[in-house]
Amino acid sequence: MKTGSNVDAKKASKYFKLYLFILPIIAIFLVLGREIDNDFYFLYPTGEYILNNGFPTKDFLTWHGDMDIIVQQWLSAVLFYLIGSKLNIIGLYLLKVVCALGLYILSYKTCRLISNNFTVSVVCSGVSVAVMSLAFITTRPQIFTYLFLMAELYLLESYIKTQKVLPLFFMPLISLALINFHSSMWPMMFIFMAPYIANALPINTKKIHQQACCRLVPLLVAVAVCFAVGFINPYGFKAMVYFFNSYGYSTINSSIMEMMPISINDYAGKIVFVSVFVVFAMVYFYKKGKFESRYVLMFLGTLCLGLLSVKSLPYYLIGLMLFCSSYFKDVRINISQAKENNKKPLGLKKVGAVVLAAAVIAGGVLFYTIGLDTENGNETVVADEKPETEQLDIIIDYLNNENADDMRLFNEFNSGPYLEYKGIKPFMDARAELFFEKNNHEFDYYDELYAAEHGSIYYKDYFDKYDFTHLIINKSTPIFYIALANDDDYTEVISENEYSLFIKN
Repeated sequence: MKTGSNVDAKKASKYFKLYLFILPIIAIFLVLGREIDNDFYFLYPTGEYILNNGFPTKDFLTWHGDMDIIVQQWLSAVLFYLIGSKLNIIGLYLLKVVCALGLYILSYKTCRLISNNFTVSVVCSGVSVAVMSLAFITTRPQIFTYLFLMAELYLLESYIKTQKVLPLFFMPLISLALINFHSSMWPMMFIFMAPYIANALPINTKKIHQQACCRLVPLLVAVAVCFAVGFINPYGFKAMVYFFNSYGYSTINSSIMEMMPISINDYAGKIVFVSVFVVFAMVYFYKKGKFESRYVLMFLGTLCLGLLSVKSLPYYLIGLMLFCSSYFKDVRINISQAKENNKKPLGLKKVGAVVLAAAVIAGGVLFYTIGLDTENGNETVVADEKPETEQLDIIIDYLNNENADDMRLFNEFNSGPYLEYKGIKPFMDARAELFFEKNNHEFDYYDELYAAEHGSIYYKDYFDKYDFTHLIINKSTPIFYIALANDDDYTEVISENEYSLFIKN
């Protein structure tokens, strides 16, 4: 017969697990931004174009017109357009919430397969996804990439756990989704499989003894099928190799923040260096853990990716999560079962009520602050526009009164997507890799702009080459702004905090 003390202990354990599982969800809601990412503004009209005209092979957003393009995230663009046009910013925010919560649940389930330890699984998955939600769960195709890659890891762990091939049958579906939602990240699927293939090799040498974690042949067959499925996309093999044509440009790596190597001075660098220090310290003091090769390889590989660029930080967090789930899987946390004056152990119900109330209030505040913006009687995606877009709106209003046929507009990298969203064809946008000859088969526009911005090309020679009539200048590019402000051939007609519009006389 169960005693009252045992019943209370079980209740305490049940409540503790419930509240611990909910805490990361609250954290995700609190840190998940409601702003629109800049890339969304070119994805939205791209999705609209595909639904109305099919898959483009020539650029239609800028005034170049003849550049070859591959819409490597076409399905993401279509989905963003459908949700944005039908449900507005609320729909886009809910999409981010669904992706973040789905990522948390998938991460938790994967960690449970690795460790079968509830507390360790919740802490590892919750911390990783909450940190990712700070800056990386946004209106970009990467939110789907994280889901697909985590689903892949869940299937691989299921295969190892059950030693049955059934989970591998679903792997081609992930390949199909990834190649169409975000083909530039499709190779990451095979990079994530590499540590599992290595761990499936039986090794028996004088210094290394490794028992295979699973049968190798089914895993290799899954790799081959997933690769073959990659051809099922509108652009065929070109989409499959888009990754290799999109990275490695020195001018991009030195000018776009997310492509730069991390530094201890930025938030990504602090996360990496602090987490590595903490984990190494924990491993040093806790020597009962067991190193498993696939998690060590995953951790080291994703750490290298994380150090190479800010954009790769989420992949490092995934690798770190798997390693910690494995190494600390035998760590147990005992819950105090003390009972005083007939009160519930630890007052967990009261604590839970406060936590849940805080979650409801936080969610209510977020939804209350999200409004619908109406422009000319039509709902638009942007409800609370950022200062940059408000400044561009003033310039856009001016440009809309100009003769579009006689206008050749110059703009820099960041302002392009919003101009496209508003129906104006710019000179350049945030699809940086598109503006290299290797992809557009026309010219290295990005390298040329970078050279002009840094004084390697005389600004007037550069502007005269393209016969720009209207120039949107970001004042953070002093070479352009100072030169035009002192050039009698150009007139500054609009000046905002960050942007100015010049017209050639």
